[in-house]
Amino acid sequence: MKTLNRWILEQYWEWERQTGRANSISEFARQMGIKQATMFRYLQGDSEPTGKNLTILAQKLGYQAYVHAGLIPDDPALVATLDAWGEHSAAVQRIIQLASQLDDDQLTRLVQYLRQQTGE
Repeated sequence: MKTLNRWILEQYWEWERQTGRANSISEFARQMGIKQATMFRYLQGDSEPTGKNLTILAQKLGYQAYVHAGLIPDDPALVATLDAWGEHSAAVQRIIQLASQLDDDQLTRLVQYLRQQTGE
């Protein structure tokens, strides 16, 4: 699996493609709401986002950020659900924060329960 830093870099490139022009990393950092120097450290691989900055990136770029941070399993259905819900519910944001504190077995049981509730 690619590193979180590599994933952020790919999201930067995708953002450039979507805007149709070359954009500076400083502009990307502003769009994300993260300090420029911090974003440079992430893109250079000197540090990885955690806490508030990881949450900001997940909200703006997608919950796949949590997969690359090793906080949730690489389950496309789970990530798609989180992406869809994250924009609409503060409660879901709290659930994600709490879920990131679960061990693998607890998280697996939670995902199974949620799938049962949604009929998947």
